[in-house]
Amino acid sequence: MKYLILFFSLLFANNLLAQETIPKPKKYDYAFSPGIIVQGNFHNEFNFMVGKITQEKMFISYTAIRAGVETNFLYNEDFIIAPKIGFEYSALILTFRLTGINYFQNSNSNFYIYPEVGISLGGSVNFTYGYNSLKNCEIDGLSKHRIGLSININRKLNKGTLYK
Repeated sequence: MKYLILFFSLLFANNLLAQETIPKPKKYDYAFSPGIIVQGNFHNEFNFMVGKITQEKMFISYTAIRAGVETNFLYNEDFIIAPKIGFEYSALILTFRLTGINYFQNSNSNFYIYPEVGISLGGSVNFTYGYNSLKNCEIDGLSKHRIGLSININRKLNKGTLYK
């Protein structure tokens, strides 16, 4: 776990400290990212991403901040809703994500941090695996392991590697 945190810290610091010789205007890219998560039960997620998409010949990558919500859409006492925020980096076939999620179920509330790693199809489709090693799950229907499939809807990102 500490190696994952160190890796994400170095990756984030590298992006912050990188310098360019020609100043470019800062332009942010936006994407809507729906998905499905298996974490004990099935959950749907809806995210909004703000970040930078980089395209160079056949290489495409993005760095983004994610904010969203996930829910299991049940209408009984097992209903779960979870606002979340995270950081994501994807480069061609690999995706790294660090997500903080606060789960609410009835009167229970728990906060978890999930580092996730996965494969990506040019940043358009991501398949990730995450593990929470911080504490035991106190909410029914959740596990420490999570598998996610998400689709990033952004014209620049979707055309990047698929149509060149």
